[in-house]
Amino acid sequence: MKQKRKTLFRENELKQAAIIEQQKNYTLLARQNGLMDSIVQSEQAYNTLLVSENNLKNSQLQNETKLKAALSRENDLKTSQLIKEQNTRFGLAVGIGILLLAGVSIFTLYRKQKQKTASFKNKQLI
Repeated sequence: MKQKRKTLFRENELKQAAIIEQQKNYTLLARQNGLMDSIVQSEQAYNTLLVSENNLKNSQLQNETKLKAALSRENDLKTSQLIKEQNTRFGLAVGIGILLLAGVSIFTLYRKQKQKTASFKNKQLI
């Protein structure tokens, strides 16, 4: 009976040791699961941050595109305005040239007419 008792006691000790080992394993697994959950949460937070950063960059890119389009339209308007100003200046220069030619022509015709009149008066007086 003592032998049986010792055997049972020994089995009981082994079972208790196995239970303690299982509890340690369970604790380690729980800790490992906690760490894995922490890693997953960190990765999710990082992914959320990357999505936010990506959205911000996309927004900035869209704003830059809109700004470039606005600047391009403004440059086109300024270019067309400069062309209109150049055309106006050219038109004014041509107009001034025509007026000068007309003035010179009128002055020349006036002088010729004055000379004819003076010559006619001289002939009448003689």
